Amino acid sequence: MPLVKKLITVGKCSRAIIIPAEWLSYYERQGLSIESLLMELNGEITIRIPTEAESRLFAMEDRNAKL
Repeated sequence: MPLVKKLITVGKCSRAIIIPAEWLSYYERQGLSIESLLMELNGEITIRIPTEAESRLFAMEDRNAKL
């Protein structure tokens, strides 16, 4: 069953959703260190925790963007 979450306004041009801290705490208790979430846009929005390989790729892209 899908969950309905409200959007909140952040600044003048951004909107955000709030998720319960317990959702992330569950995965952190499993040994995952969560620093980001992956959002996929394919006709619907899916938010998930990136795999370890995806997290490494994003970290490399972030480092290259700062150069």
